[in-house]
Amino acid sequence: MELVYLVAQNQQDVLTGDAGVMSAHPPIEFVLHDTRGPLRSVCAIQNMSTGRQTGSPVSNVAVARIVNPPGPELAACQGRLPDGRRTRSTAIPIYHRVFGLVALLCINVDTEKFAPDARGLVNLLRALAHLPGEVVDETFYS
Repeated sequence: MELVYLVAQNQQDVLTGDAGVMSAHPPIEFVLHDTRGPLRSVCAIQNMSTGRQTGSPVSNVAVARIVNPPGPELAACQGRLPDGRRTRSTAIPIYHRVFGLVALLCINVDTEKFAPDARGLVNLLRALAHLPGEVVDETFYS
């Protein structure tokens, strides 16, 4: 099934690109899972905070989404990192019209890094607010 590879490759390009918020290295982990192989599902990962890497298995939350996919809506939950820090996790299902659920894009936010007294919060916000040199007029259609 080349579709998941293409999705993964395109997402890999987006996740590892050197633009926008990703270059700020925020405490937000982005993980793309191929749902066909739960034991080695991680196709792409950026800003690792869970200790996983490409080829790692799915989490228990992702397994629940794969076994019983509820539909196109997001699934959000609270979790804990191996070192005890709390996270807010969101799983975005990616469906193919013929094959059904083919991938999950999971976003894991280390919420403790955003606490008002967190070390480095000012530097994080400064990096997120930094605008690149080039200004592009973008039109949004509704």
